[in-house]
Amino acid sequence: TMSFYETAAAGEDTELPFLPKCVQLDLQIAFTTFAVQQKYHPFELVVPPEKVPKALMYAGVFDPVTVMRRFDQGVGENEFVRIGHEALAARLTKRQISIMEQIFASYDVDGSGTLELEELASVFREGLEPNISTEEVARIYSAWRDGESDSVTLRVFIAIMAMFIKR
Repeated sequence: TMSFYETAAAGEDTELPFLPKCVQLDLQIAFTTFAVQQKYHPFELVVPPEKVPKALMYAGVFDPVTVMRRFDQGVGENEFVRIGHEALAARLTKRQISIMEQIFASYDVDGSGTLELEELASVFREGLEPNISTEEVARIYSAWRDGESDSVTLRVFIAIMAMFIKR
């Protein structure tokens, strides 16, 4: 079974997995769409506090804790991307990452160091989402592939799993 759903113990070190380019781009587009110039710093763009939740939803962030949060001041681009990243992906412990590495290796049937579409589909169907459609796996696969690679690397796999844990 996939036992990486357990949460970190208090004080345990965690890390956010990398943010894929497609997700980062969505957050940057949302920032640019909602950002305005600051009154006293005309060269600094911020999303006004009352617009931050709407901008996050525009980027595909629907985490209720984040979207319902009140922001006291405008949010700059780096902070906006960080807030979106935290809302979209779970922070992972070393143990969770180790489990994900083992799962990845066990499904990398051809030993290529990457997961092809069929291998990724097996991970979902046998452990995460037994009823997931081929189309949904294909969408995840094509959206998350690592740059020019034609398959999912370990780094991308861990990021996908962190997003599923956060759901």
